[in-house]
Amino acid sequence: MKVQETKHPTIVHILNFVRAVEPRDDSIDMFATFVNEAREVLERKLPATFLFQHDALSDERFAAFLREKLVPSGHVEAGVWLEFTRSLIEEAGLEWRGRYSWDWECHVGFTIGYTLEERKRIIDTFMKKFRAVTGRDAKTVGSWFMDAQSLAYLHEKHNVVASCNCRDQWGTDGYSMWGGYWNQAYYPSRVNAFMPAQTRENQIDVPVFRMLGSDPIYQYEAPLGDNGQGVVTLEPAFAEGGGDPEWVRWFFRQMTEHPALSFAYAQAGQENSFGWERIGNGYLDQMKFLDEQWRASNLRLETMSQTGEWFRGKYPLTPAAATVALEDWRRKDRTSIWYNSRFYRANLYTEGTTWRLRDVHLFDEGYSERYLDAASPSPSCLYDTLPVMDGFLWSAGRERAGIYPGDKAGALLPMTGKPTVAQIDENTLRVSALLADGGSLVTTFHETEIEFSVVGRANWRLAFRRPDAPTNLRIEEHAIHYVHENRAYSARFDGAELYSCESGVVVVPAGAVAVRLGFQREGRDVV
Repeated sequence: MKVQETKHPTIVHILNFVRAVEPRDDSIDMFATFVNEAREVLERKLPATFLFQHDALSDERFAAFLREKLVPSGHVEAGVWLEFTRSLIEEAGLEWRGRYSWDWECHVGFTIGYTLEERKRIIDTFMKKFRAVTGRDAKTVGSWFMDAQSLAYLHEKHNVVASCNCRDQWGTDGYSMWGGYWNQAYYPSRVNAFMPAQTRENQIDVPVFRMLGSDPIYQYEAPLGDNGQGVVTLEPAFAEGGGDPEWVRWFFRQMTEHPALSFAYAQAGQENSFGWERIGNGYLDQMKFLDEQWRASNLRLETMSQTGEWFRGKYPLTPAAATVALEDWRRKDRTSIWYNSRFYRANLYTEGTTWRLRDVHLFDEGYSERYLDAASPSPSCLYDTLPVMDGFLWSAGRERAGIYPGDKAGALLPMTGKPTVAQIDENTLRVSALLADGGSLVTTFHETEIEFSVVGRANWRLAFRRPDAPTNLRIEEHAIHYVHENRAYSARFDGAELYSCESGVVVVPAGAVAVRLGFQREGRDVV
């Protein structure tokens, strides 16, 4: 199959979302931080998006700067940051249940804490306020997470063309977003705002961009602490990540130098709640770097609505996308290759001589989110997809869950050197890894399935290791059957026989044909 040599676009959103209060630290000057962020993009004339919380729109200092400086610039877009505040809830004629004038807990600060009619009422109130302050309608609305009914309402009644939500994380700030489209953007299911849809009729026609620029090697298995997972992202507030100029340049090299299929994407910028003292140096460095790269035509700086309209015009369905990191900034000889389509996501990870498919999640547009029809009483939340392999949640201590290559005796097959990655066509990514004792392991990510083959070697296996996986998995013929949150689905290995073992499942090729891992959405819930 011919390798397609195409140069993908690299699209960056400078996106700052703006609050007026920070109850966790009242020493932070929220207005001064916002002004410093805004002045940098205004002076450099950079395309940027500022999303405003209702309390900031209600504060005349913020509103005046927005009207007099941002709106007239012509290159800065204003939109809505959809977290709920006392000012918004009371303006909508409802009772505020929060601890502070802005409360980040899920049942008071986000759409999921309210009934469907309350969500619509609050959204209408917010959009009316935005128009009153800016003289125009908001085209973009972002939030850490948002239910599908609210997102569809924003599109269908208020003509929103683009949205954004939080990167994958486990437990951080009480928000777990796990197993989603790793980066870039997707069209969500009408019953689950976190789940990519497979069909036009069941998708919300608003692209949702994943925020914060996760480190493709280290964020996925960042260890848990007192506040969920640690953070390794493009955010300038974090010294190991966006606050480190060397890391920032490494991050953008991975985006631009390796295949991305449809397009590469990152969200730069920062919420003003961290304060200028913490984010200033990293933010200024990033804006200078992005300015240089943009003017050299190495990337596209756009407002979120510009990219949303481009995406909707180019892609009627969610396109395949890849995020590839073949250089390790920690110099520990690790690589990470993320593949996403509207059907599934997967991550191939190498460390030294060890090859591991450490993550596979199935996308099912019929899997409803927990918050679709009723208000949640919980201060935390969980949005997820359907796990086939989960190298973070299913690992136990030093024993890491994953799909590993092995020989007929059960020993792992070591690789040598770094894998090579090639784009075959607009939906297909091929990864080749030389094996230390001869031959090569070739993994091809197709839009609906993953293909494994070993060239120049016989008697190989795939070891499906899941030391701490849920117990409700069973093998039947060529398939592993799952039930997750009462949703039934399966992973089928064509061209192989499956055998149970103490550590999980052994996948034995049936002859010289390639092994193909496909997925079946059974379209039913198990009670």
